[in-house]
Amino acid sequence: MKKTITRMMLALLAVNLTFAQVAWAADSRDGEAESQAVTETREIDMDLTSLSITMMFAETTNILSHPEPNLGKIIRLAGMYYSIEDPDTGELQYYCSVYDGCCSTADVRFSLEEGAEAPETYLKKGDVILLTGEFAPFEGNSLNPHGLIHATLS
Repeated sequence: MKKTITRMMLALLAVNLTFAQVAWAADSRDGEAESQAVTETREIDMDLTSLSITMMFAETTNILSHPEPNLGKIIRLAGMYYSIEDPDTGELQYYCSVYDGCCSTADVRFSLEEGAEAPETYLKKGDVILLTGEFAPFEGNSLNPHGLIHATLS
């Protein structure tokens, strides 16, 4: 029993340390992301990376739960990358998983700018990313019917 509890505590510590990297990555950005394609013509409307991990999760959950007021806004957030294959189409769908610092995630689907290199060629599942894109609806199967389009990664 004692070994099981110790292992659970170590696993939780590892998860918390991993997601602490998300906050560090968001805090340590040097402004280069501002010049990315999605923001060249528009200002970022909501920069969630300036929030704590818990608040970034809460605001992301709020945006996904109440999409209408946020449609068309340019949003920046930080999280962990992963992709899944749509079983109907075989298309890879890209996601940014925003962690709450305890046990929950809010998963934001994204699509990249036209002609951008596919993330699976340079990212692996769990890599920390900074994501900036326009909040819009997605068609077809998705964990969430809304996400970030014309997105850029940094």
